[in-house]
Amino acid sequence: MNAWRLLRAIGEIDDAFIEQAESYRRRRTAVPWLAAAACFVLVLGAAVWRAGLSAPPASSSESALGLPLLPSAVTDTGMGFEGVEVRSAEDYRPLNALEDGQELPDTMPVYRNPSWLSRPDLDAMEARLWEVAALFGVTEGEVVRTDNTPPDEELEQIIKGIEEKGFPVSDQMFSGSVKLETDGLNFYAAKSGAVRVTMKPGTLTYGDAPFAPDETAQSLLASMSDRLGLQDPEAVVTGGNVDRDGNVNYEIVFAERSETAAARAEERSLNTVGFGYFPKEESESVTVWYNAYDRSEKLGDYPIITPDEALALLENGNCITTVPGSLPSADDVRVVELVYRAPNEEVYQPYYRFWAEVKPEGIAQQEGVVTLGAYYVPAVESQYLEELPVWDGHFN
Repeated sequence: MNAWRLLRAIGEIDDAFIEQAESYRRRRTAVPWLAAAACFVLVLGAAVWRAGLSAPPASSSESALGLPLLPSAVTDTGMGFEGVEVRSAEDYRPLNALEDGQELPDTMPVYRNPSWLSRPDLDAMEARLWEVAALFGVTEGEVVRTDNTPPDEELEQIIKGIEEKGFPVSDQMFSGSVKLETDGLNFYAAKSGAVRVTMKPGTLTYGDAPFAPDETAQSLLASMSDRLGLQDPEAVVTGGNVDRDGNVNYEIVFAERSETAAARAEERSLNTVGFGYFPKEESESVTVWYNAYDRSEKLGDYPIITPDEALALLENGNCITTVPGSLPSADDVRVVELVYRAPNEEVYQPYYRFWAEVKPEGIAQQEGVVTLGAYYVPAVESQYLEELPVWDGHFN
């Protein structure tokens, strides 16, 4: 039993955190990529473990450049299988896919998550709620504040019990919420700074045309432009997964328009307005998440590896995944994205997210679809990490 399941068993995780986590768990992929990757890996061979990819020294908390070593990534979020079923890999839309040979910077920024392993700051959460509420013209009302973190003495005993069993202490035990209900609008602020807004049916208009992902996205962008809180927003349609009824589903993310893949990775991961559910009819209620994660504590600009180097690490088992079954080969990879994993990590650092065609164990597949599973490899050079993730065959 991992820390997430242990906390569930003792009743210290509430629905509020699950709702917050649900806003983060999106499924994305894209067109085929790395057609010659398998050949490359054979050539790369032992050369991949050059200085930039070797294990970091355990005796120091800082790298040679004076940058703090980054803590181990969360490998088990308890959030289930991250994958999609699509008609073909070409039909699936990515959040931030890279093209083969695309130029990337030498470094990317890394930020500390200021809310990690700390009690919820209800004052800051309420301020964030009112910031989003003001975008909808709501400036007053009665908020309900809740701190679900156990009292200090009880919390100390829980943490001690978890550590004695050899599990890491989870940030998921430190939770709270701030809520505001108004006529037709409900606001919910989570510890991470994310705010969920639920709107009654008919609040948004999509225009007279039948539902179509791109046209609807642009219509929503026009109708919501003054409620996004972004200076120069762009609409990004993601998804294409096929549900059990044969419907093709999409999501939409609004983010600051960026010119480079690295900048897009940061904005589309850490500062977005996104539909947790992309409505197809105006009669449906609408849920929108305002995810603006705190980037005020920058740790520095860290050297990053290339996608091909990350692919070699994936095949070596240095990855994070929730896909049940054996690791994919380079031939199975269909797309790679550059993203940040948030909000459930101690630091916000970039990752390569590989989507591979898989046949997950224990999951029945539909006929006429392919399953794509997500695999994360740290983009930061391993000499700046306390340790590389190691896949051990365990899935949550």
